Amino acid sequence: MSNPTLSQFLNFHYNIVGIYRNLELIESESQRKAATQHNLKIMTDAIRYLRTKQEKAQHLFIFPQGTISDINRNSVERINPGFSKIALVSGAPCVNIFIEYPSTHGKTRIIFSDPYTINDKNANHGEIWLKSMVAMQNTLKDVRPPVLSEKHANNNKLGDAYFTP
Repeated sequence: MSNPTLSQFLNFHYNIVGIYRNLELIESESQRKAATQHNLKIMTDAIRYLRTKQEKAQHLFIFPQGTISDINRNSVERINPGFSKIALVSGAPCVNIFIEYPSTHGKTRIIFSDPYTINDKNANHGEIWLKSMVAMQNTLKDVRPPVLSEKHANNNKLGDAYFTP
């Protein structure tokens, strides 16, 4: 993350962990194996966390599109399927959250979907997630468009300069 203030805030309040999104781009076999093991451990830990009953509500935030982007330009190929695998195995319900691009000059609107469960392992959950996000966004009038860097502006469709699934 390139924003040290935001990173410090998030790390103080949350346990944050990243995953390797592009294993096929790692050239070294040993590094690719270590990255794969890291990702499997993160998924296993997430499933274990969600299966363990607690007195307080448990939450796990997953950003399947990976980073800030223009939801309308996102492609299904870019949506990481890890969230649906975690939900399917753990039995935890999912709630999609649309966050309007933040601004210091006005309110930032946040919309939550109704909770749903993932039962069909063969469904295209990335497509379902993306349609839900666009539908939630479309319930708002005059949504602030995100201000994106060149990388993020070109990271949404297969064939774009910085596309990363």
